[in-house]
Amino acid sequence: MKNIKIRILLTILCINNSFAQVTTSITDVYVNSVTYNNCSLIDFGTTSNNNTTIYYKLTKPSNQAIGIGTLKILLKNDSSSYGNTKGSITISSESWANNTEYIGTIACNISQSEIQVTGSSILIEFTTDSNLKTRSCEYSLKKTQVPTFTLPVTTKTIDCGATTPQTFAITNVYNSPNTTYQWSTSGWKYNGNSVGTFTTTASSISLTPNATLPSNVTVTPIVNGVAYPSKTITVSLATFNPYVLISGSNGLCASNGSGIYTLENVPPNSSVYGVLQILV
Repeated sequence: MKNIKIRILLTILCINNSFAQVTTSITDVYVNSVTYNNCSLIDFGTTSNNNTTIYYKLTKPSNQAIGIGTLKILLKNDSSSYGNTKGSITISSESWANNTEYIGTIACNISQSEIQVTGSSILIEFTTDSNLKTRSCEYSLKKTQVPTFTLPVTTKTIDCGATTPQTFAITNVYNSPNTTYQWSTSGWKYNGNSVGTFTTTASSISLTPNATLPSNVTVTPIVNGVAYPSKTITVSLATFNPYVLISGSNGLCASNGSGIYTLENVPPNSSVYGVLQILV
């Protein structure tokens, strides 16, 4: 029984040793005209499509037969993922120089949308015809989110002649730093002053109507001196309803001939004309 255990252990060790003798390594990674090596961090910045070329080297003992192998580029979304194949090539056993090494390149395109801001990585994996696999080190990836801005409200309705302050806002989706906002208005007051075009660091402002129908409000985000697409909040007058409710007594007593009547929900700055009708 003891001899059997020793033989099994030796067999496992021999298999693992054979597997470990295949070395898969990355020499350089060329991305967007920049060369990276030594498993360093690759920065995609704000580039949407990243042309990636990997220079690699495979080595093995001359007496090790591996048959036809497959080399893949794997893109890992995070540290826990196995990796999605971004490119693959087949390497025949006759292609190895001196039957000990194989040097080549493999390329792919990686979209910025495929990776996280941080935490993603790429590597290469070589698989023999007997399904033994070896991997290179991982090159971590990072990106800078393209500044994106949205409007929480795209329309604003105000009553004719209203003087109530109105809030206008824009959302900095990725909290891009060094952002200012250029506002373009007409017929509005900002901080008590009539304004046309002005700039703020705040993404939300309060404007007070200064005309019967103030203009639309347009805001242009500016990040590090670069202007991004403008957004416009459309301003319109509320629909005027000439019919209002009258509350009060249903009739007037002849003894005093007077009563108090109230008009409800009258729009601001409206004139009311009444007609007295006497029913006999």
